Amino acid sequence: MYGIKPWYSSAKTIEDGANVAFIDANPGGEEQAQVDEKRLGILNLPYVETDYNAWLDDSHWGGGSLQASALDAFGILFGKQGSRILRAAACFNVLPLRSKGTDYVSNATWENGVSWAISVLEHVAPRVIVCNGNGPTKSPWGVLGSVPFGITNLEEVPIYNNFRLKRGRVASGKLKGARIIGLPHLSRMRSMPRLTEAAIKLGYPTRIVLR
Repeated sequence: MYGIKPWYSSAKTIEDGANVAFIDANPGGEEQAQVDEKRLGILNLPYVETDYNAWLDDSHWGGGSLQASALDAFGILFGKQGSRILRAAACFNVLPLRSKGTDYVSNATWENGVSWAISVLEHVAPRVIVCNGNGPTKSPWGVLGSVPFGITNLEEVPIYNNFRLKRGRVASGKLKGARIIGLPHLSRMRSMPRLTEAAIKLGYPTRIVLR
């Protein structure tokens, strides 16, 4: 583990709640990434900038291709208001501890992160939850498919190879009825035209009302 980065959006957004949450698995990178973010003051931005969003504002993510994919994905899902919705979304990870990937995270550490993420989700109380990663384990989709939530009304559309776009609703608990959108992890699935085709089959883009 190489440090902690709990928020990818303004801490005020987390505190006040949001209609949309965008959840990843855990911060990527090694020790140098933590050193760089500390040196650049990035770790403090969620606490001092009320409209901060790492997916839109951080400028050191290896050329920004993952950020560009996230912005494109929100445009595919929500149309012209995609950028504004991403800006206003509560963004965080299941596990706030940095590592090279979830393969380097023990099951016990992941489960502790799951407990933390559930408490954050229930506080934020989003109506729409976008998951960056829709595998059955060690992904935000996997968290929502387990207790206390579960997924009902499940629909899946192939994108290409083994990538699929998924959606459903929270089956139980405090977030019952919230919509869930499961994207393949955008660091690995970057064919936006194919994602667009799959999204159209599910009726996207869709319009939501921001708080």
